[in-house]
Amino acid sequence: MNSHPWLQATIQVEYYPDIPILLWPIAEVENFTFIRLSEKTSDREIGLIITQLIDYNEIDVKDNINDCLQEIIIHKNFRGKDKLMIAGGLQVCSIDGKVIRYGCCSGLEKWRGWLDFLQTKRSFWTGHDPSPWVEKIGNIVRVWSDGGMTSIKDAFYIDFELQEFELALEQVSQDLKAFLLRLESWANQLGFPASKQLVSKFDFCFSISSPTSY
Repeated sequence: MNSHPWLQATIQVEYYPDIPILLWPIAEVENFTFIRLSEKTSDREIGLIITQLIDYNEIDVKDNINDCLQEIIIHKNFRGKDKLMIAGGLQVCSIDGKVIRYGCCSGLEKWRGWLDFLQTKRSFWTGHDPSPWVEKIGNIVRVWSDGGMTSIKDAFYIDFELQEFELALEQVSQDLKAFLLRLESWANQLGFPASKQLVSKFDFCFSISSPTSY
């Protein structure tokens, strides 16, 4: 059994050179880099995450920072709900270097499925191609790298003891709350007067402080 595994909340980002929505500095990364959300997320990484958020949700882009960020706050989806989505979720890491990432179409807004698993013991959507999935075997929580939709011969797994899994999820929750503070600091540094409303929107849409149902 792998020892000392952990979970990380991440967002998968692209790099956006020379496009109009670059109203703030962003991190220069390779396409489809995974950025961890925590108290250590840098200002440039946050700038890239917010750029990704705008692009992913097809938010109307304005020509100044205040109007652009305000568009995020007032954004509603096609059903008229206060909802934001972004490619992301929890990735599983082991001390021996193995990493299990969410598949395509997984969103950070679904991260609480991991918490629900503790109650339901039923696996949940983590994307497809690959299709990671989770099962409970006695006192072990086993996370598979693939096979959630069809049987995959070369899939591997990372095991948690149940208490380790619970502590790992608690750390994710703390990391996400710490990221909210970083997001507010980033917005304040840009001189955005509604930084708390921006944080509240992100918090609500990604179910960080409390679960949200749509």
